[in-house]
Amino acid sequence: MFAFKKILNKFFLNIVILFFGNSLFAQPITILENKVIQLEQAMVTAESVDIAKEVIGKLISTRSLQQTLSKTIQCSTYVKSSYQQGDDPFFLEFLSYSSYKRPDEYRDFIIAIDDHAVIDRGDFDQEIEVNFSIEFGNDNSLLPSQSDLYSGQHFYQGYGDGNVDFFSNTIILPKILSAKIPSPLAFDAFLNYRYQVKSIEGIAGEFIYTIEFISKKQNFVRGSLKINEDGWVLEESVLEPHKSVLINLTGLKISQDYIQSISGASLVNQRYFQWHLKSDTGSVRVIHSDFILNENLSRKKMGLAVRSYAEDAYEIDQSKWSSLRKIPLAFEEKKFISKQDSLTVYFDSDEYVDSLDAFVNKLHWYEPLFSGIHFRSRKKGYRFYLDPLINQFNPLGIGGWRQQIGSLFMRNFKNDQRLTLSGYTNYGFSNQDLKGEFAINYLYEPKSFRELEIAIGDDYMMINTYESILGTFARRNFARRQFVNFMHRFELINGLFVRLTYDYSKRSSISNLTLNDSWDQLLGDINSPQYFPDYTVSIAGIEIQYRHRQRFIMKKNRKLLLGSKYPTLTLEYRRGIPNWFGSNVNYNLLRLQAFDDIQWPRLGYSNWFIGMGSFLGSNLDSIRFIEHKFFRGSDNYLFSNPTNSFQALDSTYHTARPYIEIYGIHHFQGSIFQQIPFVNSLKFEIAVGGSALYIPSLNKNQFETFFGLEKPFKFFDEMLKYGLYYVITPGSTIRQGFRMKIGLEGYDRYRGKWDY
Repeated sequence: MFAFKKILNKFFLNIVILFFGNSLFAQPITILENKVIQLEQAMVTAESVDIAKEVIGKLISTRSLQQTLSKTIQCSTYVKSSYQQGDDPFFLEFLSYSSYKRPDEYRDFIIAIDDHAVIDRGDFDQEIEVNFSIEFGNDNSLLPSQSDLYSGQHFYQGYGDGNVDFFSNTIILPKILSAKIPSPLAFDAFLNYRYQVKSIEGIAGEFIYTIEFISKKQNFVRGSLKINEDGWVLEESVLEPHKSVLINLTGLKISQDYIQSISGASLVNQRYFQWHLKSDTGSVRVIHSDFILNENLSRKKMGLAVRSYAEDAYEIDQSKWSSLRKIPLAFEEKKFISKQDSLTVYFDSDEYVDSLDAFVNKLHWYEPLFSGIHFRSRKKGYRFYLDPLINQFNPLGIGGWRQQIGSLFMRNFKNDQRLTLSGYTNYGFSNQDLKGEFAINYLYEPKSFRELEIAIGDDYMMINTYESILGTFARRNFARRQFVNFMHRFELINGLFVRLTYDYSKRSSISNLTLNDSWDQLLGDINSPQYFPDYTVSIAGIEIQYRHRQRFIMKKNRKLLLGSKYPTLTLEYRRGIPNWFGSNVNYNLLRLQAFDDIQWPRLGYSNWFIGMGSFLGSNLDSIRFIEHKFFRGSDNYLFSNPTNSFQALDSTYHTARPYIEIYGIHHFQGSIFQQIPFVNSLKFEIAVGGSALYIPSLNKNQFETFFGLEKPFKFFDEMLKYGLYYVITPGSTIRQGFRMKIGLEGYDRYRGKWDY
């Protein structure tokens, strides 16, 4: 200690001589009174140092230790989510037991939940809505169509929906961010961010630094970190993503407070999300407590249910909520809940339900014209709907103008079973032909998606359901079908879906019909209907699809599927049964498929698909072309889905013999351009991909690659992405309309993924 003081005195003496010279000591020396003066703390450095980088570097050096100290986290989680939409308040709170296993396994068991929203009075008939859509595609999935549990802006429903972990390399919030954010404490942090000191507080050895950071990729993200020099621990953090990466918001600020465990792990104990969407504002307050670290959370213990609910989670009364609630309610919130509870009792009363049903069931003048005719009984759980006149016109039908009317009857039971009766009929004036279909569907076990369906009808079928845009409307793509179909779908075990089908139908050409000549002028030769003799099919089939370790959410009798980290495998077998009810087909069909999407932490995401198959038998030439496997011809200038179609296939091909098809695309999501100055300001992303097709019987080999520039953008409240792509086929000449293409895709907020 004495030696240190001696060196320090000598250092200051040299400084004095340097500035004042020896003349200072030539003056008379005055003896001064000894006094102790407390000076302010100051940091002295021998050379220029970037303090912000030095502090961030110290914190980054603890990242590996922090991950080791919190390999698994278990805690109690209380969430209070509220927002104002116009004059209507929305308020959700829940209490759960959360488990987190690095890097991305989550589990929430909801103990209590209360969704305080504006009461839905069910006045759906007072809205006028006109829809027109044409659905066609190559659906590779047996999975049921599903949407999110909640509507509105309650995006935080579990630990994984808001886990902003700065000690991971990447921050991923797919429900609110369309892109992954490199962490300001990642291994490559200094390549992605600029840092500067905002403030320094405290005393030497215990300085508390507030360091601001901003992304080098323009204003991709900004924020701040509050760091304690004593142990180099993180105390507070703020993250503000740019609006360009927000899915359904125009602004977001995420604040987090940390506590230190006995072992030294930095744990988030409070999260605060503040957001706005135009004039609407909202917030989410999250409190984590009762932490348990590094318990052995095996796969079996974690399970595959990302979120599940206690049986009485929705039945907790307000008196018990008072003891569970971690954040006291404001006066206005108490007033709102009290009013809402009173309204709930009234809206559930027989008197109100009967009066509302009476209003809905009364025929209003606008219903037959615009909104459709509704009839319902909320007590018995059924409703009936009849199409309005504005939805009945079909000028693009076979033979020209067709008049169509459809209806739906649905009965929902208390155990979530559902019976649906649906049908339509249409009449063509040119050929004076009446067509239609009637179907019965019964969902008898919602948890395992067990449903039965029978359909009967006589209508014009689309031969290839995934044609080019012009080919879709061409009359060569249609035939008449008189049919009876049976279907049974179910989930045998988690992730293993089975669909059993039987199709009995008579297929006929439409070449003898009177058709609309105006289509010939637009489509040319491809519009001519294909002639073939009438024939009858009797086809039994089984499709099996498996997703290993499929994750899901369980809520009462509902199971919502969240996908898997592993590829999806599909096996399809069909048997054309000869002489059964006059069947003219005799074949076996076998197809295998595998597809997946891969979310890379820092290099974007990939989608790929592989398929192969063939009809089996000795006389494959006897198989009618309608039963064949089709390969979609490409569209001019339009980029189609690269995971199931080609961009430079000169026409549609079909075969009954063996084939192999491969598709793939990778989106870099700015991981390349973001490092290039000035170029990153354009905010374009790179995509590369390719596809291959091999059909030996047709001597057809198709190989193509493409690369493109993509850019996400907002359209009203939807997140979309457009792209410009250049297509190459090695060794082949590409038609002018197939070289440069433009594409458009959307973001699925429920799945947290782009379409492809």
